[in-house]
Amino acid sequence: MRTTLLLAMIGVAFGCGHDVEYTGLGERSLDPPAAPGAESVGAPPPGPAAGGDVGTLDTDDLTGRTYRFDALELTAPITGALADPLNGYFAEEIEAGNLRILMRVSRHTGGQLAFDMGPEGGTSQLGCTLNGATFETTTPAQLDFPNALLDPPSLPITNLELAGRFDPDGESISEGVLVGALTTEDAREISLLGADFVTFLAGLEVQPDLDLDADGTLDAFRFVGVYEAVRDEGQTP
Repeated sequence: MRTTLLLAMIGVAFGCGHDVEYTGLGERSLDPPAAPGAESVGAPPPGPAAGGDVGTLDTDDLTGRTYRFDALELTAPITGALADPLNGYFAEEIEAGNLRILMRVSRHTGGQLAFDMGPEGGTSQLGCTLNGATFETTTPAQLDFPNALLDPPSLPITNLELAGRFDPDGESISEGVLVGALTTEDAREISLLGADFVTFLAGLEVQPDLDLDADGTLDAFRFVGVYEAVRDEGQTP
């Protein structure tokens, strides 16, 4: 599967006739969120709160509940047809249980939530506001995003913010959006097909589009995706 995925991505990039159409969320698929500009990666991500209706939550305390990503689509830095085989790979890995991103509610007090988030074996702490059933982060965090295609097998995503909506009984999360950045410095330490990740992305005509330190030089790739999650009892990040 990994070789097929890479060949599909390269084929799409160089016009080799691959006709790949993939929407991992099926009928649930969300419109791709508007990506942040070169100086706005720290802004709250577009999410359900922007739509007006924040929903209702019928439980007063979510503390201790763990949620697992059961759908994920990335829309940046790899976009369009190039992203289709990658998102197809994510869907297969999630279904097989090989790609597990967990969100454990470590604290729920009124309109405040705290998540421990990450793949099994690693965590990132995220503080969130909760308005009705809708949450979004208050402070950017970092997430080591697992990807077995890479060496080492993860992407260190910085400036991570996310949003989502609980269903009324708190058993699942929908309308999830995540926004972050992959620095060129970190990307050069990652290899794929024998090349560092910056070089690989350049071959797909993907260039850095964020200036994190505001020095006039683009030094990071925006990382944008949509997700859904279901409750996963007995698991912690």
